[in-house]
Amino acid sequence: MMRLEKTDVSGLRPTSGTQEGLGEMVQPAARLIAVLLWVVVICILLRIVQFGLTPIRLLQLLISVGIVLACVKRGTGLRAGWHTVCIAGFLLLSLTGTIQFGLAAPGVLALVATNILTAIFARKRVAQILLLVQFFFFALIAAAFRFGLIAPRVDLNLLNADPVNWILLAVCLAALSVFCIHLVERTRLHRLAVNAELAQQNETLETLVQHAPEGIVVQDMETGHFTVVNPAAERLLAASAEALIGRAGLREFASTRSAEGHMSKEVLAAYLSEALEGEVPRFEWRLRDIEGREFPCEMTLTRLPNPDRRLVRVSIADISDRAEAGRMRNLNTAVLRNSSEGMIRCDRAGAIQWINPAFEKDTGFLLHQVSGECLGTLLVGGGRKAVMEIVEGNAAIAPAAGPLWSGEMKFRHRDGEPISTWTTVNALHDATEQLTGFVLLIRNRSELLRANTKLSQQAETDQLTGLVNRIGLIRHIDAALAQHKGAPIALVSLDIDQLKQANDRFGHDIGDEILLQLTGRLQGCVEAADCLARHSGDEFSVMLQGADAVERAQDLAPRLRAEISRPIEFAGGKMQLSASIGVTFSPDHAADAAGLIRAADQALYVAKSGGGNRVVNYTPEIGRRAHDRVRLVDEIEQGLDRGEFRLLYQPVVALEDGRLAKVEALVRWQHPELGLLGPDRFIPHAEEARVIDRIGDWVFHKCISDLPAMQARFGSDFQASLNVSPLQLASGDASRFEAWEESLRVLGQGGGLIFEITEGAMLDPNPATITRLQAFRAAGVQIALDDFGAGHTSLRYYLNHDFDFLKIDREFVTGGPESARARALCESLLGFARRLDAVAIAEGVETPQQVDMLRQAGCQLGQGYFFSPPLPLEKLLELPSTLPLD
Repeated sequence: MMRLEKTDVSGLRPTSGTQEGLGEMVQPAARLIAVLLWVVVICILLRIVQFGLTPIRLLQLLISVGIVLACVKRGTGLRAGWHTVCIAGFLLLSLTGTIQFGLAAPGVLALVATNILTAIFARKRVAQILLLVQFFFFALIAAAFRFGLIAPRVDLNLLNADPVNWILLAVCLAALSVFCIHLVERTRLHRLAVNAELAQQNETLETLVQHAPEGIVVQDMETGHFTVVNPAAERLLAASAEALIGRAGLREFASTRSAEGHMSKEVLAAYLSEALEGEVPRFEWRLRDIEGREFPCEMTLTRLPNPDRRLVRVSIADISDRAEAGRMRNLNTAVLRNSSEGMIRCDRAGAIQWINPAFEKDTGFLLHQVSGECLGTLLVGGGRKAVMEIVEGNAAIAPAAGPLWSGEMKFRHRDGEPISTWTTVNALHDATEQLTGFVLLIRNRSELLRANTKLSQQAETDQLTGLVNRIGLIRHIDAALAQHKGAPIALVSLDIDQLKQANDRFGHDIGDEILLQLTGRLQGCVEAADCLARHSGDEFSVMLQGADAVERAQDLAPRLRAEISRPIEFAGGKMQLSASIGVTFSPDHAADAAGLIRAADQALYVAKSGGGNRVVNYTPEIGRRAHDRVRLVDEIEQGLDRGEFRLLYQPVVALEDGRLAKVEALVRWQHPELGLLGPDRFIPHAEEARVIDRIGDWVFHKCISDLPAMQARFGSDFQASLNVSPLQLASGDASRFEAWEESLRVLGQGGGLIFEITEGAMLDPNPATITRLQAFRAAGVQIALDDFGAGHTSLRYYLNHDFDFLKIDREFVTGGPESARARALCESLLGFARRLDAVAIAEGVETPQQVDMLRQAGCQLGQGYFFSPPLPLEKLLELPSTLPLD
């Protein structure tokens, strides 16, 4: 707790008690004085009635009435004029009494009463003493007159003869007693008031010291220890007052640092000496609290007036925040000067006041060259007007307005060349929220624009051929559409049909060499104004513009196709390619780049799906079919969720005896609007949309759930085959296949399933594909190769992989009875299957002649509408176990 001595520890002097006003002094006795004087008035009136009116009695009457009125009307607010009137009135009364009676008791007592009133009003201690002496003196004279020790000027019998004289004497004695009592009481009350005021002032000073925000200590210079410590000082020094008073001083808390810029203990002693001599030193210091934490502070030293002791009052203010603010100002200044962004400060009239080094570097101007110049002299381009309007019309800018303007701005370089920047304009306000100026933040974008231009060129250029890529093609089309609004623009897109096979056979280096040769041929077919682009691995596009763009496109497409079809020679080989081409026009088919490219892709899709090496012009019908294709893709998953898919089974018959040996599971989609759709209508789209996994999963679980019923009807060795998509095998969800394997193990149906895959799955088999096929074979599943002889047939498939079944394509079966060549090929394929120890299944059997041909050629199994169309499970179970062969 803070300790204070009786001396003034704050250095302030308490004020003495103020004199009470005349009204405050008279107020307690005013009414009694008025009553007594009314008695005097009555006595005077009685004398006038008894002895007649004389000038002295009239004067006494007027004076008495006047004093009564003064006491009644002005008792609480007398001023100097009323003070004088009262004193003069009492004095005249005493004089008139003396004239009437000489030095008789009434006159003497009236004079004494007047003097006492004067002493009370004057409040002068010396005057009071003199008047009291005078009172005692006149009292002795009066006693001498009364007891005959001194002869009066008039006969005292007059006094004794008139009772009114005794009344007047009693009144004067009563007034004298009242004022004497009043004088003593007011003196006592005044002393109590002064003491109370001094106590209140000491309490106020103690409160001010105790609750002061800064630390205050008082140090005794004789002992060097604190005598007073307030709570703020306790917090700063991290110690209680009890631990500090009489035990520690400022020297114990001086910083231990001795580096330049910090005070030493010797300098502290010098400041204390100055304070003892009457100075008030104020300085910055570093203190160290009890816990060792050092902090900056500002100290003020003041000597306290004390005749017995040398005391110094020390005020300690923690200036850590101010020091930190100064450090931050220095840091901010360093940041501004070293910022990579340019900065300009100007006043509210637009005159430049300061620029930072970054701006000097960007523009070549130095501060002294532009200081005082108008900001507008450095601005060029469209942004100049907007910025200068802000600067010149600044009256309504609020402090919280935020950035006033941001945008592209060009600044004039010292050599005259403009500099592209991104500039932000902000307002500056002072503490009173008055606008003082503006600051511009300037980011030089010249290098960035050059780098972006280079990156844009790289982003729009195919690195292998040097042609523009898809991004560049879109930009060229948009620019042409914007520049020639309504003018025809043609887009010819072509796809190299066999380029992927070339990469697979000869490697990507040869594939790149082929692409470069093709690029040269294509460039020889187009004009300089045309835009040739390569926007994917094997796709090229040509944009033609001008009034004859449509006609030139129709002529260009077959020429491009002819150029690509010419054989290409390369190191180690020779190859002939073909191209599928789609052609579209603007504004007939699309109004923007995205629509034009989409239309060309749709026409190209039709050309490729029709076998390739074709030219297809876009038509609205192609667009509608493409829309339907996209629609189907969107509805496949909805159809799965709604249960719209069906699984039909087509019997596979043993051609030796007509026994129903197997079935092939064929998926169908019962579309609510398009009817029953075959797999050719939706499987390619499902693969494209990556929902083939869900379809395959549904087919698998549906098939194994139906298989027990089929085996119970046709025998335990009865099998069902289902088609597995190559895409599903290569990139399908591994967890799905693991679930398949688990289901097969639990149900023990591995031997009852056959997975049919196409030759496309084995053309460039993914390692995942091989691993999954091997896992299924280990689970008992047999593998059949579909479309044998009609796909990308390569003997190396059979060198590295085992197949349980080879399904001969229907093309060889259909033409066999009438065509000796087809029959010979069919027989060769059947012989090939036997030598590979694989069972041959002939697809598309539709006539008895085909059955006879296949039986004579030694084909084991047949499948086709001759035996049965695909059937639901219920219809399948109604078939006999043996079907007729004729």
